[in-house]
Amino acid sequence: ESKLVKDLDLLDMIIQADEYEQHHYQQQQHQVGDGDEKDDSTQLDLSEFFEGTPPSRFQNEFIQSIALEVHQQREERRSEELVMIANRKKTQNDKKEEIKRTSFNLQDINTNGSMEKEQDDNNQIPNNTMLSTDDVEFSKQYAATSMSKLSVEDVQSVVQALRAYEQEQSRQN
Repeated sequence: ESKLVKDLDLLDMIIQADEYEQHHYQQQQHQVGDGDEKDDSTQLDLSEFFEGTPPSRFQNEFIQSIALEVHQQREERRSEELVMIANRKKTQNDKKEEIKRTSFNLQDINTNGSMEKEQDDNNQIPNNTMLSTDDVEFSKQYAATSMSKLSVEDVQSVVQALRAYEQEQSRQN
């Protein structure tokens, strides 16, 4: 009878550890879904509980089969979680690479589209062009990832000037 109680106690321990891991992962996914960038390295790992209680440690065959099932389900779930984390990181890296590819040195471009540093004051293009949602989002992303430490407002000013230049060019054509 004491061996059965010990087996049940060990089984209870791994089931609780499994539930804690699942609950932590689900909370983490909920936060990531809300736009909170969560570091996946904070994933709860209670492997020591499972490593210390392999199914072979259980003496009762029925409880041993339940423990085996808990171990197998956990391994399947952990594998799926790792794939999801890897996919999310790849998506994040792809987005960063896309931003890098579309970025340009905003400090070297003036409103007439040339790479010249100086600009004739008589050739100024009015900077009252409205920015699209995409332009605003681009400005925020560029300011956040740029090594040049430009503010969002600075980036928006350049984008606004580029949009005004585009409008001026389309009117001339």
